[in-house]
Formats: sequence, C-alpha cells, structure tokens
Amino acid sequence: MYSTAAATAAKALHHGLGGPLAPSGGAPPPPHSLPMAMNPVFAPLFQYVQAHPPASAGPPMPPSSVSAAAAAAAAAAAAASPVGNGSAGSYASNGAHYAPSPAPLHVPPPPATPVSAFHQTAIQQQQVSRQSAQPHQRARAAATLARTTGTAAVVGNQFDPNAPQTPASNAKPVPNGVPAHDADEPSSLSSNSSSSASSWSTLDIGGMAIRHLSRSLFHYSFLTMLYLNHNHLESIPADIESLRSLVLLDVSGNKLRSVPPELGMLTSLQCLYLFDNLLTTLPLELGTLYQLEHLGVEGNPLADNLLAIIQKEGTQALIAFLRDSNNVTPGPPEREWVVLEKQKPGDHGAGVETCSVFCYNILAEKYATPKMYGYTPSWALDWSYRGDAILQEILQYSADILCLQEVEMQQYDEFFRPQLRELGDYDCVYWPKTRARTMSDWERKSVDGCATFFRASKYALVDKQVIEFNQMALQKPDLKKTEDVYNRLMTKDNVAVLALLQNKDTGAHLLVANCHLHWDPTFRDVKLVQVAMLIERLEAAVRKYSKDLAAKEARRAAAAGLPMPPPTDPFHSLPVLVCGDFNSTPSSGVYELLRSGKVDKDHPDFQQYNYGNYTKEGLSHRMSLKSSYADVDVPFTNFVPGFADVIDYIWYSHPTMSVIGVLAGIDKSFARKCVGFPNAHFPSDHIPLLVEFRINAK
Repeated sequence: MYSTAAATAAKALHHGLGGPLAPSGGAPPPPHSLPMAMNPVFAPLFQYVQAHPPASAGPPMPPSSVSAAAAAAAAAAAAASPVGNGSAGSYASNGAHYAPSPAPLHVPPPPATPVSAFHQTAIQQQQVSRQSAQPHQRARAAATLARTTGTAAVVGNQFDPNAPQTPASNAKPVPNGVPAHDADEPSSLSSNSSSSASSWSTLDIGGMAIRHLSRSLFHYSFLTMLYLNHNHLESIPADIESLRSLVLLDVSGNKLRSVPPELGMLTSLQCLYLFDNLLTTLPLELGTLYQLEHLGVEGNPLADNLLAIIQKEGTQALIAFLRDSNNVTPGPPEREWVVLEKQKPGDHGAGVETCSVFCYNILAEKYATPKMYGYTPSWALDWSYRGDAILQEILQYSADILCLQEVEMQQYDEFFRPQLRELGDYDCVYWPKTRARTMSDWERKSVDGCATFFRASKYALVDKQVIEFNQMALQKPDLKKTEDVYNRLMTKDNVAVLALLQNKDTGAHLLVANCHLHWDPTFRDVKLVQVAMLIERLEAAVRKYSKDLAAKEARRAAAAGLPMPPPTDPFHSLPVLVCGDFNSTPSSGVYELLRSGKVDKDHPDFQQYNYGNYTKEGLSHRMSLKSSYADVDVPFTNFVPGFADVIDYIWYSHPTMSVIGVLAGIDKSFARKCVGFPNAHFPSDHIPLLVEFRINAK
C-alpha cells in the first residue's frame, strides 16, 4: 500500500525540492530511471516514488536534476505526515506509540510570495520543515520507507551523500579531499578519505522540546546529518565546529536569535536549514561554506539586504556576498624562529660560511580559481593581491637562496624576475614544465615551473641543469620497455632545476636542487620514480662537479708549488640542498628514500607497477640527506579543507652542512580558526619554509 509519507515524498520530488524547478510539461521518463545528478544511495526512494505516484499529483514530473541534498530534502518530506495506523494524533512504529511534539512557542509567519525560482524552492522546503515537527520524525519515516520499499533500513549512511559508493567497472579513480586546479595539477596533495568506522552517521533529535544541547553531542565527529529542528533552542554552542563531517544540519523551528560564526568551519555542509527562527543577520564567517547548496532562512526577520540576495539569486550568491564582505580578520602571530644549533667560538670569523634558504609553492595564478578555492574571498584570491603578498614575504625574510614552485612564465618574466632583481639583488635559474615546448607564445605564458633565485652579491652561477622527468625516462632503456611508464609516468611533465653556485667571498660551492613532484595520491608510484630519477641525476652531478673542482684545486696547488690535496669522498665534500614541493607526507616512500637512502623493490608505493630496474632491484643512494625540519614539529606545510600535512621539504647533505635555525610553523590556535589557505593573511595554500645553514669546513 502506498503510504501518506511516500506520497508526500513524491510530491516533494515532483515539485523539485532542493533542485531546479520541474518543467511545466513533457512526457515523464521511464519508470526507475535516475536523474543524472542523483546520488545512487537515493535510488530506492526515487524509484519507489516513480513507480507509485500520488493520486493527486497527476503524471510524475521529476525535477531537472536531483542532487544528494535534494534527496535528503525528499527524505524529510517523507516524514511530513504521521504514518502507521493512519491517525493524525499518533505515530506507531514496532508497537511503540509517540505523542506529537509540543506546539511551537510562536506562530510562524505565512509563506511569502515567491520572487524567483530560488525563492519558490526555499518556500517549498520551509513548508516541508513545518510539517516535520513530530519527535524523531525523519528517523521513523526513513525506517517506514525502508519497510515499504523492501530495502534495507534507510538509516546511517543510506542518506549520507558522502557515503562510500561502489564505482562502476569502467569508473576512473578520482582523488578525494582537495579540489584540483585542473586535470594536471591540483593545489595540493589530495588525501584518500576513509569511511567512518561508525555504523551510523545520522542523528535525529528533532521535535523533542529540548532547550540545551549536551556537549557530548559534539564528540560525534563522524555525524554527517544532524536534525535539531522544532525544539526550544535559543543558541547553538561554538563546539558545533567539531562536527566537520556534517553534510546536513537542520535547526529550523527553534528560538535562535543568532548562529555562531564557528558554523563556517563546517565546510562539508550542503544543507543548512535555519527556517522559522528569530535571526536578523548571519555571521560573515558562513562565507566559507563553499559547498552549501541550500541555506534555509525563510521565516526569520532577516535584514532586507540579505533576504533580497538569497531570494533573488539563491544560496550561493548570499554565501559569496558574506565571503567577500569578510575583509577584516585578525592576523596570525608572527612565526617564531627556532634555534637548533648554538653559535660556536669563532662563528663570526672570516672562515665561517652560512646560508639561508627559502622554499615556497606560491600557488600559480591559473590554479587559484573560485571553483577550486571557494572558501577564499575573491579579492584575496586575485593575483594583484596575492602577488604583492608573496613578494613581501620573500623580501621580509631576505634569504640568500629562494626555491619557488608554481611560478608561471608570464609572472616570472614580468613580475618576479624584475622585482626581485631590483628589490633584492637576485639572479635566477628558471624552467617551466615540459608542455611549454609545444605551446604557442600566448599559451605558454600560464605554464608554471620551478624558479631558483640567489643573491647575486653573494653567489655566482657556475652551472645549471634541468631535469624533465618524462624525458629522462625515455633515456633509460629499462624504463622504455615497460608499459606502465607510458601509461603513468610519461603523461606527467614535472621538472626539477639544478644550480651549482659559488660563494664569491669564500670560493666554496653549493649544489641546489629545486623540484615539484606530481600531485595525485593515486600516482604515488610516479612520485617515487620521479624522486628516484632526481636522486640519480643529483648523484651524477655531485660526482662530476666534485671531480671538476678537485682537478681545479690540483692545478692551483701545482701552480703554487703546494702539495697535492688528498682525495675526498664527493658526497662528503660538496654541500647539497634538495628543496621543493614533493607532494608526499612523511609516511610516504618518497620521504623514506630521501631520509634512509633506500626503498625496497616491493614497497607498497610502487603499487605493483613495473618500472624496470627500479622495481626489479629497489632504490638506493649515497647522498646522506636529512630534512632540515626533522627536529621541529610543523603540523603542516599545505592546508586546505580535508587535508593539512607536511609535503614541502628542505633536505641537506648533513656531513657538509648543519642547521642553525628554522622558521616555525603557523600558530596552532590561529590555524584552528581557519578552514584552509589561501586567505587574507596567507596568499598560497602552502606556507614558506626558511632555514639557516652552516657550511661545514672540509
């Protein structure tokens, strides 16, 4: 039998709840066909509605698209009427009887006249909300619908738009966690999200006349849907910020006069229902809710300017207005300088050499789009703002050597090179990604690459090399024979730049590598092979340069009639720096290879792909590298919603160099109040690293 609840759900779907309004005419689709945008977990509800249209609804007219948020709204619609014995005064479920919730304390205003399609949808959602005041109505309706359709109980992850889904057999792997810049280069490492260990993720405590929320509620960080509607709440605790997994939050029908700015931390929210409260304004911090599809504010005495925006232009327009209006935010404390090595006697003498190194992925202009960084104000994302902020950071720290990644060709030619030459006396070695070779002059302007700047008054450039990883692979016979190289490695055009510098005062040499590895976590095998090739070229460069320098010293000694200098180990004589965005956390194979000098042939990061001798024999090197931040706790170098970890490093050859001090990470209390970077105070999604080294005597 077709229940009243299912009929209500059908009407909700036919009226386009949560999505564009349905067309006024046309033939209905075949039964059980799913709208293109519908999450498959809502298929049972939608198919049941299609097969059993309500008698009063006429021919079924689905909305033009049904999103996960729309289906959640439809589930709420299914709870609009009591079901069980058909009585309007009670609800029966498994023999338990429930009394209706207490009458609301104030009479909500009548529905407004819609001024747009956005407004009409909001009014429909508001009416569904007003009909959902019974205790635990959504939870009981979900269970009833499950029994009616013969499917598993629609609880927990069943109505969770973020629930793990079984991909189609021909589906391509899509990284989770961070929105990508484009198909080639996202802003940062994406982390594979894992499903919650809890067997349920939805909590319905609506219609219970509660006045206060227990703080223990905010320990349930796995919740994705939380219904607090039709209670007597006058405030929401700031602790709500701990529920970062929430996709839907419903606090309609309460007595709220304000909502906490901490709601802006819930960046996974797609539905935020605030219907029928006493709100007169909204905090600007809600502008960070870049994934919000439905913001329900009907029935509130909201300020006219806010109402006009959401009623005429919809939720996303209001969120953008709040985001761009938030231009006065407290700045972070200054990053501390951490001293790791005390000065030794004679440190200020003529024979002591130090070197400061700055490493920074600046976030290329073409990647910094509102689509990718929807939580960032448009003015803070604009290059005119970010470029100046990046330049000021560089000049503020005034390092001897700068290793920058994601530097576009046009920005290098027109901004960084002339500005840093004039303001900081820097020369540079720069190389863009391989794709620039085949592009027109106009197209290659936006291709990014690696730029190594050095202070011209202190260093002279002796030699430089460029490593194009996909081209280097073609020069290795064992790699050319493997199919995986062509399918996985050759399509990634990352580069690295090597620069051999000579100190103009001491004559000492320093080899600097600046790299940017591939981003995608599903291609961690590619990153491991890229860093293996980088180390291979570095070892060859160290041997060559050490040999050349030793021969030069021998000629100088012979000309002066001095004894020949003794032979030295090249890896213990030439200082080496390896800087960059490695897109790899400290638990990765990339980090293990750099730190320990070895990775086994069966390392899980190879993912059982074939990379010739690399996967036949394993990886090893003699570089004796150490991370300059190994003894300092830095929580992250890359920070976006869903991901905050260390993926940028400054490695050094520790027999030849030692760390004097490093720039500490971002203040933790400030970071906890941010949803991610960039923002008004941090112009990139990465933070810069700064290290001061001592060059140890041979």
